[in-house]
Amino acid sequence: MKRMYSTSLAYRVFIGAPLLLFACAAMLAAGLALYVQDESVTGTFARMADSLAPHLYVVGILSFLLSWVFLRGTPIKMIALALGGLSFVLATVSGVWTALDNHKMTIAVDSSLATDITVLWFNVYEGNQVSPNLLASEVRDSGADVVFLGESTPIKSVLPDLQATYPHQMGCAEWSCQITVLSKLPFGEGSKLRATTRPDRLATLVLETGSGKPVTVFASHLAKPWFYGYVNHDIWFVNKALNAAVTPYILVGDFNSAPWSSVMMGLRREHGLSNANNTPKTWPVGAPSIGVPIDGMYVSGGVAITSITPWGAHLQSNHLGLLGTFHVSQ
Repeated sequence: MKRMYSTSLAYRVFIGAPLLLFACAAMLAAGLALYVQDESVTGTFARMADSLAPHLYVVGILSFLLSWVFLRGTPIKMIALALGGLSFVLATVSGVWTALDNHKMTIAVDSSLATDITVLWFNVYEGNQVSPNLLASEVRDSGADVVFLGESTPIKSVLPDLQATYPHQMGCAEWSCQITVLSKLPFGEGSKLRATTRPDRLATLVLETGSGKPVTVFASHLAKPWFYGYVNHDIWFVNKALNAAVTPYILVGDFNSAPWSSVMMGLRREHGLSNANNTPKTWPVGAPSIGVPIDGMYVSGGVAITSITPWGAHLQSNHLGLLGTFHVSQ
């Protein structure tokens, strides 16, 4: 009997201890990843974790509760409680602080304001096998004044068909396309596509809305945040572009990072950018309810968001697009 108890005890520790360590690691990653420097040994893992912080927090708590099922009757139960409790407290305090900081930089969607410009952002996905004609039809039916398509090679063959609706076009001149721009509004002086870490990854459009208001719209496709040299290079060009803006502006794109991540919090603080407090989750497409908003729409002072909705769920991309409407102050 004693031997059976000893075997059962060893089994519970064997299963529970790794679960406990995993739970603590997940909770600590959720709470502390934002504060880990990029260049540190753990920086790569931190940049992978900070956009997933809410998910890691929940996974960590559930893993700890499961570990407790195995460890509660063992000699290490107090150690388990101490480690789990400390990780939970640190993650919770840090998470609440980050959530409050993030909330300060969000704004409510105000549908009572008149819409001056409608913008569509959609990362098509380079390997997308969707029918180009279907994609063109959906873009046309979106009603957007300005369309930015990332990884846009799949639509290249039908760009001429869109000229009647979008006479002003930019990008997709090479065999492989990055950001392609389609616009109903004429491009003003200073509008351009430029390379960052890859060709045509940053678009600047200087426009006048249909109601005669000046506005600049930027679109960016950032490198993944754990690619240090690359994403820092991308951010440098985005900062330079935003600093040069002389009108209220909108920044859209695939940032490969959530609004609360280290990369985007830094960018938002630097330029006073706001995003909608109900920003749709865009990745992965198959699970939007528990996804991450790595594509976004941000505004400077002088621009209000009047609506923002996910777009293109049926178009076989690995991202959802975003269709936003905006009011520009005089």
